Amino acid sequence: DEAMRVEFEADGSEPFSYRAAGREVTVRRYYAVPAHVIDDPALLHSYAERALHATPTPGHRLSDTMLAVTSVG
Repeated sequence: DEAMRVEFEADGSEPFSYRAAGREVTVRRYYAVPAHVIDDPALLHSYAERALHATPTPGHRLSDTMLAVTSVG
C-alpha cells in the first residue's frame, strides 16, 4: 500500500526489477525489503503481515499494475 511504499523508499529500497528480452523491467508495485528488516525476525514478521493485508482483493486488474520498461544497450 502507499504507506508501506513510502516507508520502503525512505529506507532506501527500490522497486523490484528484472531483465527480459534485453530490457530492464521495473515493477513499481513491488519493493525489496529493507536490509535492516531482513536482519530482525520480529520486524520481518510485522512487515509480512502488513504486506498480506495490503494485497489486492479479487477483481484487481492487471492494468492497475504500473510497469516501467527501459532498453538496455
